[in-house]
Amino acid sequence: MNKIIFIQKEMEDKLGPMILTAYLKANGFESEIIVNPQKNIRELKEKKPEFVGLSLCSPSVDWVLETAHFIKENLPDSLIILGGPHPTFFPQIIDQPDIDIVCVGEGEKPLQQVLQNYDGSISSIQNVPNLWLKNGSSIIKNEVCQLLTEDELSQLPFSDRSHYDKYPALKKNPHKKVWTSRGCPLNCSYCFNHVYKQIYKGHGKIIRQRSVDSVIEEIKELKKYGWKTLEIIDDQFLLSKDWVREFCSRYEKEIARPFACISSAKQIERDIVGLLKKAGCRIMYFAVESGVEKTR
Repeated sequence: MNKIIFIQKEMEDKLGPMILTAYLKANGFESEIIVNPQKNIRELKEKKPEFVGLSLCSPSVDWVLETAHFIKENLPDSLIILGGPHPTFFPQIIDQPDIDIVCVGEGEKPLQQVLQNYDGSISSIQNVPNLWLKNGSSIIKNEVCQLLTEDELSQLPFSDRSHYDKYPALKKNPHKKVWTSRGCPLNCSYCFNHVYKQIYKGHGKIIRQRSVDSVIEEIKELKKYGWKTLEIIDDQFLLSKDWVREFCSRYEKEIARPFACISSAKQIERDIVGLLKKAGCRIMYFAVESGVEKTR
């Protein structure tokens, strides 16, 4: 069975790799997460993954490129795949010498196709949507596929946190993260979302929300980790007031622990703030554009 190992340096739960490993395992493919690959290179060599994945935000570019070179020196037969925000908006990073594949946008279905079709040659996966790939001296640039629907998001397996059990600092971390939606209705010029909408124009509904049942059940599963605070990392947690009302009612009754979320000032309403506070919301983050015209 084709195997992919996601690597990271951060001592924190990374939702992207946790979501992808859960999805791939549910579809019959081996996948796992290893923290600090330099320290655990022996483990990587023993497992001999066909693919090594890295989720990349722009501030980590230097570390990712250095690590990709390190991986290539030690596992020359493994193909390196980059995903996450930076490769989505700057897929030209495929030009870097140690990068083999870049995944633009959502990775669930594309990675499943990669593991399903790969036979040892790039040509076997060169038509997988969302991927930019090196094939010899040429670079293949595929279009994105349809976004997952709301029903598909609600049916995704819960983020697989078991990979972090062997790292005490992560397993015992009292702060956990979950997600409830994907997409944002706003087009702020200082944010990436307006570009994301251009990438996926004509490829499905951008703003999608998981069912309250799905989210509450995942949070309940987290109780085995003894967490104390929860962070909901959606770009806009208050997308649907009806959804938030149902969530707050159930969260207060079934979870009753402090949480934080993200929204924008224009979505705030007095009754919603009251429900959030009663349910356990202690922090709400806002992105505020500068009041100085020169800075804007």
